[in-house]
Amino acid sequence: MRQTDPFPFTYLMHRALLVADGKPPVALEVTFQYSAEQAFTVVMTLHVSGIEAEWSLSREQLVKGLRRHDGCGDVAMWPVARPGGEDVIRVRLGPASNHVVVEVCRAVLTAWLNETLRLIPRGSEAQLVLYGLTSNDAPNVIAHT
Repeated sequence: MRQTDPFPFTYLMHRALLVADGKPPVALEVTFQYSAEQAFTVVMTLHVSGIEAEWSLSREQLVKGLRRHDGCGDVAMWPVARPGGEDVIRVRLGPASNHVVVEVCRAVLTAWLNETLRLIPRGSEAQLVLYGLTSNDAPNVIAHT
């Protein structure tokens, strides 16, 4: 994971679950990274047994996925309310026929996504992409674990 960036960025390191139908869940570390350099994208890295798998996700899709099912193709996400437990967001990675599902605490992901929205507000992403952002433009780091 890149912990330095010439652009404003934030990242979240979090414990999550890899879930599969009929199998016990597997705990894993997951890192979400967001940088003004790629203002529309969140990079999600799964850390399992010394192996890292990286996925590029749409920040907008993650925000929508906090409230309702969003996505098709290789990436989809949706909230799951757990009776008597913490609410989670399920993120399906890969095609429906061959995929993994990662569960992330909804409250933790919501708080971190709000940080990304403070860093680069919705609707201003295109300005960064179209006009560019230099490394001298308000660099800062927000980290959550």
